[in-house]
Amino acid sequence: MMGSIDVARRGWRIQAGGCLVGVSLLMAGVTNGPVSAAEGEGCAAAAWSLTEDGARLRAAPPARVDGGALALSEPIAVVVSLLPTAEARLPLPPERRPAADRFAGYVTLEVPPAGGVLQVTLAQAAWIDLIREGEALKPLAFTGVRNCPLARKSVRFLVPAGAGPWVLQLSGAPENSVALAVSLVP
Repeated sequence: MMGSIDVARRGWRIQAGGCLVGVSLLMAGVTNGPVSAAEGEGCAAAAWSLTEDGARLRAAPPARVDGGALALSEPIAVVVSLLPTAEARLPLPPERRPAADRFAGYVTLEVPPAGGVLQVTLAQAAWIDLIREGEALKPLAFTGVRNCPLARKSVRFLVPAGAGPWVLQLSGAPENSVALAVSLVP
């Protein structure tokens, strides 16, 4: 079943360790039906356009989320520092168990009372879990592409009204940091 949600301007606050990131995002007319795509080759294989998130990920340089504070008023791109999986102290075991030589970490998202569709796009491969009160939220939609200079993976979550805070958990990353873009689906 496909539908749409009309949502006005939303304020988001992201916390990573001791770091606060304030974000205001704009969302209008969001499709909330399940959509997914098998991994494909090249950017055109993505289930939705990765152009805007890819541009944010390639902007010079995304803020590193490993301390300090950022106040933003639009969709964001950040680099999240990760630890070896055994040292990451993740809030929940990842939905997909990572290899022992991989990296993991998390940031906390405080979602506004109205909720909405949150899109998380990664520049490189990693597993994404969105968690609240010890429960992982199933993705609304996802897409993954190889050989795309814009992004590697993008996942959408329907965040219910009145819910929060959320934990955005990353695992299975091959490197000790991951660049990600966070936005509301326009």
